[in-house]
Amino acid sequence: MTRLSVSICTFLLIISALSCSRMPESVISPSLSIEKSDNGFTGNFTAGLHNENPQRAFEKFRARISILDEKNSIIMEIPVNFETVLPFETAVVQKKFSIKNEKCGEFLRLIHRKESELTETNSSVNGFLDSRKVLLKDVQTHTVAITKLLESRRK
Repeated sequence: MTRLSVSICTFLLIISALSCSRMPESVISPSLSIEKSDNGFTGNFTAGLHNENPQRAFEKFRARISILDEKNSIIMEIPVNFETVLPFETAVVQKKFSIKNEKCGEFLRLIHRKESELTETNSSVNGFLDSRKVLLKDVQTHTVAITKLLESRRK
């Protein structure tokens, strides 16, 4: 193989790698807040999903976020649904949920908090989750060139 053909092959590999649509592999800044409520506790999960593609949008983005406990068992799954995630956009996932009294300790440990921190004067706590304990699963989406998406919306 000549030096020119090696250079051309290398160039084509780089171009093909750059033109591929990159799917989100994880969530950004997963956090959890927990507050006292009349029936136990209420949790609020927040995270971001970033589209790093400069020219492709995600349409009908579907996935699941699994939150793992200290033993890597799933303690909660959150469905994720977005109609469109534009290039360089960070879509925000928010999920409010009820926590039974007996499960509150598990969620508090995930954000490195103690049950004693939830007192009458301090009725809520929050913190970031270890990103290794938050998994993005079963991603399904259709990618479309941003130019085609904008053209279809003008009609």
